[in-house]
Amino acid sequence: ATALSFMLENLGKPVIFTGSQIPLAEPHTDARQNLIMALIFAASDAPISEVTIFFHDKLIRACRSTKVNTGELHAFDSP
Repeated sequence: ATALSFMLENLGKPVIFTGSQIPLAEPHTDARQNLIMALIFAASDAPISEVTIFFHDKLIRACRSTKVNTGELHAFDSP
């Protein structure tokens, strides 16, 4: 995501990465919420024209993101 943020500089459109920590087929998955929120941000009237990551109720800049956890829902953060 970080490399793509530099390759797509001045694109003028939002690029939002997302995913899940719990598989989609599981009853308490975070996949649906992450996907829906990423689409809402991408389609908003004032879109963020950069590469971002939406994960666990947070939208963060891809160029500042860090994977902080591989087993909990709060997987990415930004300093």
